[in-house]
Amino acid sequence: MVEPNAGCEKREDARAFEYVTTQKAQAAQGLRMFVVSGVPSPWVEAAKRIFHAKGVDWLAVYLDPRDPVHATWAGQTIGPVAFWQGEAPVNTALDMLALAERIAPEPALVPQDHADEVRAVVHPFAGRDGLGWCRRAQQVAAGLAGQHRSGLKRSVGAG
Repeated sequence: MVEPNAGCEKREDARAFEYVTTQKAQAAQGLRMFVVSGVPSPWVEAAKRIFHAKGVDWLAVYLDPRDPVHATWAGQTIGPVAFWQGEAPVNTALDMLALAERIAPEPALVPQDHADEVRAVVHPFAGRDGLGWCRRAQQVAAGLAGQHRSGLKRSVGAG
């Protein structure tokens, strides 16, 4: 029998993130990222794991799509969105990966001699306007409209 958390032991060198307010994140330096709450997000989890693998500490802010400050700062209302110093926010898988490689070159997550191939494979699925990107936007819109996967509206208390 496999133990429930086998292989998930906390490493001594593991980096962490801290949840902060929007105001604290805007005033801070370093890496900050909007993350979604209340729903599973493979996009956010992937971004978190990229920065974890690079050993980068960062500040997390729960994204509120109804907050005009979030929309203005991030330029969008879905997450994840990463902010590095005073640079423009990044929100695609490839941009997050490129940012992580730039701010923490070691360990390299993408071998330089295969960078073009990685981009060619990732972009159609996770890049802006790729299949995954568009499907995520559909799911977010449906969720905000209160629709279930089937397209039917959920009733209160329905599972």
